[in-house]
Amino acid sequence: MSLKKGFLRTKNVVAKQRVSTGVIIGVGYSFGIYALFYIFRESFRILISSGFGSGYYLELSTKENFFYNLFYASIAVVIGFYITSKFILENSVQYRQRKLKFIQRNVLNNQAFFTLNFLALFARMTSILGILYFSFSQQNELDFINDFPWLLISLPILLFLTIWSQTLRLGVRISYKWLLFAFPSFLALSILYASLNLIDYKKINNQLRLKYVELVYPFEEPQSKSLSRVKRFSLTTDVYMVFDRLKSDTPLIFWNDAKNQVNPNEIKKVIELEKNKLSNWERDYFIINLHADKNTRLSQINWFKNELRKEGVHCIQFSTIPKNSKYPSSYPYFKYWGIQETLFPVYSRELVSLLDSAENLDPSKYTIRFPESLLYRINDVKEYNRIEFTITPNSMLLNGKEFNAAKIEHIMAGFIKKYSPNYLIIYSPDDTINYQRYIEGLDMMHYTVDSLRNNMADELFNTTFDELGWGYEYDTIRATYPKYFLEWTPEEKRLIKLMNRTKTQ
Repeated sequence: MSLKKGFLRTKNVVAKQRVSTGVIIGVGYSFGIYALFYIFRESFRILISSGFGSGYYLELSTKENFFYNLFYASIAVVIGFYITSKFILENSVQYRQRKLKFIQRNVLNNQAFFTLNFLALFARMTSILGILYFSFSQQNELDFINDFPWLLISLPILLFLTIWSQTLRLGVRISYKWLLFAFPSFLALSILYASLNLIDYKKINNQLRLKYVELVYPFEEPQSKSLSRVKRFSLTTDVYMVFDRLKSDTPLIFWNDAKNQVNPNEIKKVIELEKNKLSNWERDYFIINLHADKNTRLSQINWFKNELRKEGVHCIQFSTIPKNSKYPSSYPYFKYWGIQETLFPVYSRELVSLLDSAENLDPSKYTIRFPESLLYRINDVKEYNRIEFTITPNSMLLNGKEFNAAKIEHIMAGFIKKYSPNYLIIYSPDDTINYQRYIEGLDMMHYTVDSLRNNMADELFNTTFDELGWGYEYDTIRATYPKYFLEWTPEEKRLIKLMNRTKTQ
């Protein structure tokens, strides 16, 4: 008996009548898996962007949407091909063909092993990324499309080739035929699925965008070197002051998100509603976290601060972003960082009425004297060594003498080091400057004290001031270099003007 060519190769083990049924089943499975991936992705976007976890707006561009669709679709199609291959092989080899049945089981087991392990690895990777997004936003740290495009392309192809390599064991000829048919089908079906948007992602983008003030009304927060973080988020309310440049130069005020615009005459009502959510002792620690455009006029910021004083708010934080940061103002990690200021002294309607009466008196006939009071600090400042820091649109002055910013910081550091804790810096910004200029002045004072604190912490404890945490060392340095800064309230400015008028008579 003569040997025939190809006698060592395994015979064709595929039943042709099973192929069409297997393809239909595989396509159905792949589309279902793709739909599951797609819905999961959009649900995750809605969950994150709605404020849960990092509260960061996750927008998909047209390019990103198609690329991620293609990645999910290719994985789904590979799994569909696995289902097709499994169905065809299980129904093609009969039990009397023991050798082929043994090879078939090994092939199916290996395919299942590779597929299930890939899915387990994929699930772990997405879970880790999900946890990172819930902890802090990765939108600005990870860009798979630009940084790792070949990873997203190679993973599905690698999974596809593992299925083909196992099928090779059942017959070389049939395996190559399967590859020549399956790979183009894999690409075509993946692209077809990727073109199908089961949910309108653009509509979701627009709906989520409406929640974020900084996206509806793009604005830029000022930068600062000195940064402190709000300790209790539950006691903090975010207020946004932005502009609709097409309609008015008057800033728009939003409470917490873009859906809650507040008219200036409604501030009292809104603050009362916020305070009613807190217990009596928590109301004293209530903080307004102000996110304002850097081009806002200081007069508008001062008006808002005074409105807060009228309603008994004692603390405001000017939200800023780190100087020279590569991240935008909307980066969620920056949301609760900034420069804090105590709104003191408390607002007194009785003092305002007294000032109104005194301003109407003739200084040539009446001598105006104001007793010491906690409602103003004019007499208290006399107990401190003090300098006055004035900032205008074009200059910075110490005690009326102009210096550049570096020189002022140097003089401030020497002054504080010499007289602290018995020192005081009176900050007198001109109302005509913008918010960015105002923050620059505040930042210079705060950063000077921060540097002195860090130097002392390094000399005594070989660490930075912030890393000390609460304790004796922290309190010692803080007491050595307190932040004694003062801005006159509108009532105090009126009082100083009255006193100066009396002196000139």
